[in-house]
Amino acid sequence: MRMDLHVHTTKYSPCSSILPREVIDTALEMGLQGAVITDHNTIWPKEEREELRKYAVSRGFLILFGRELDTEKGHVLVFGFDQALPRSISFRELKTTVQEAGGAIVLAHPFRWGHQSGRNTEEHKVLFELFDGIEALNGKCGACENRRARHIAESLGLPVTGGSDAHSIHMLGRCYTEFDDQIMDEKDLVQAIRSGRLRPGPAGEEEPDAEAELEETMLDVSRCRALLFNLHGTLLNLEMREDRDVFERMAMWLSLLGMKAGGTPLLMDFYSRSNELYQRTKAKTSCPEVDIAEVFRTLIRDLHGEDLAGERLELLCLGFRAMSVRKVTAKPWAVKTLAMLKEMGFLLGVVTNSQKLFAVAEMKMTGILDYFDTVVCSSEVGVQKPHPDIFNRALENLGIQASQAVMIGHEPVCDIAGARRLAIPAILLKGPAPSGRFQIEPDMVIYDFEMDGFAKLFEKDNVEQI
Repeated sequence: MRMDLHVHTTKYSPCSSILPREVIDTALEMGLQGAVITDHNTIWPKEEREELRKYAVSRGFLILFGRELDTEKGHVLVFGFDQALPRSISFRELKTTVQEAGGAIVLAHPFRWGHQSGRNTEEHKVLFELFDGIEALNGKCGACENRRARHIAESLGLPVTGGSDAHSIHMLGRCYTEFDDQIMDEKDLVQAIRSGRLRPGPAGEEEPDAEAELEETMLDVSRCRALLFNLHGTLLNLEMREDRDVFERMAMWLSLLGMKAGGTPLLMDFYSRSNELYQRTKAKTSCPEVDIAEVFRTLIRDLHGEDLAGERLELLCLGFRAMSVRKVTAKPWAVKTLAMLKEMGFLLGVVTNSQKLFAVAEMKMTGILDYFDTVVCSSEVGVQKPHPDIFNRALENLGIQASQAVMIGHEPVCDIAGARRLAIPAILLKGPAPSGRFQIEPDMVIYDFEMDGFAKLFEKDNVEQI
């Protein structure tokens, strides 16, 4: 039985754009049999749970409820426990409280930002042993982060789970948990986690040795004139968190500018406006996107009576980004590879689900902006990948046809499926792959752009002379 154990909805996670019934409808189409809604720091009221359960039963689907508790030391998935829990609770207290009541706790994405409770393997082991299981396959984590979590969990004999951590519908089911036994309710879920009769999916392949050659491929680059790259996660490493602390700092900054605002109200207002705009756009198009500048413009207008525009609005948005980002760096291979491709005469483009203002600033900061002939962002097009409009905009800007481009990205849905549906050849930078109807095979799979095989792939003998 396959279930996504980590899903956020608009009901109680303002950072999500997924409607509760969408979880059920979309997961069914993907071949999942169940899902657990784990909204942030909230357990749904009983009557609301029962209402959604009835709809799930009518569709032949299992919907369960837990929560993702944002503690001071990290995020924890809590299952089978309906009572209030403070964010200040220690992991040891959490274990005692939840387990004595018949629940289970799973440490979520422990290495996404680096855990504050331990910086070396031995400290992590002491921490991990407090949990019933470890989320070792998270849809928002990179392969290295997931692999590290799984290695430590398995060395301690702890059960490992998988979950998409979906905040938007295209992420749902990216990772899941496969159970040996049928799950009927939260009690069965807790028992399965504690017994370890489960495994994360889809099962990943082992990374090749550094000296390994690229996989054989049918990819034809003979007509290639341009390479299109995804940005964050492909070219750039990005560590960020939009939590209450960010909004507390943002509120302090606004207050210093004469615009009084509290951190928590600002957070709720920001996400409420974002979701309202998202839903309004969603009624017009699939894969909608929100322009964060418009969100802040209306927020400041209603908060302070001032209609910001131009440079002042851009500075406000960049200030928010600066407070949200912990670190942004170019991948070790990025500058070298981009310079090589540019020297070979290729047009280069970025096609990214990002805010244009943020993307350009971060590309400039990391030294890769000048290599690109076009940067196309979802915020300016009004839709996100895998919608065809964002790819078509890049092709139009570069003056080329789909067959003359190659897309490189690490997202199987947004990058690979989106490009392939337009007949753009696509290369997958190896990472966890989704399942179900979104599974579209890439033309080629690679592990590291520094491998000699990647450069040779685009040598002039392989490329038709234009």
